[in-house]
Amino acid sequence: MVYTTAERQQVQDLSTGSPTMLAKVGQLRFTPTLTPGGPVPHAGTMAVTGGAVSKDGTVVALRTYTDAYLYAAPDGDIVKALNTNPIRVPLPDEPQGEAIAFDAAGDLISGSEAYRGPLPPIRILRGASDIALSGGASGSLGS
Repeated sequence: MVYTTAERQQVQDLSTGSPTMLAKVGQLRFTPTLTPGGPVPHAGTMAVTGGAVSKDGTVVALRTYTDAYLYAAPDGDIVKALNTNPIRVPLPDEPQGEAIAFDAAGDLISGSEAYRGPLPPIRILRGASDIALSGGASGSLGS
């Protein structure tokens, strides 16, 4: 499910002294992928574990344990962007991928925890914002 504040307030306008009412504005549906990794086979390819917005607000990234999804939001409308077809970026072999972020240049940074094992390296997808805004490679990058 995708929610926003009921009155579409900006973060700086939210009250800290009372609850903020939310309104459902959409629903995300991911299909299983064959990307290896994650603690829960198959279901882990569909559970959102993290999200990020590029510094300029034009690209949204959501991630599962095994993949990242890039949504173009050229006008900054995140709700509208999440109702479009994303570009899938496989993030194979991350044992518990939950961290996702953009750096100031628009590169996508991905990280994972590890249970009783060495931490996997941090991944950087250079130019991720540009890839998303240009439409990418027919809906998916990699396997």
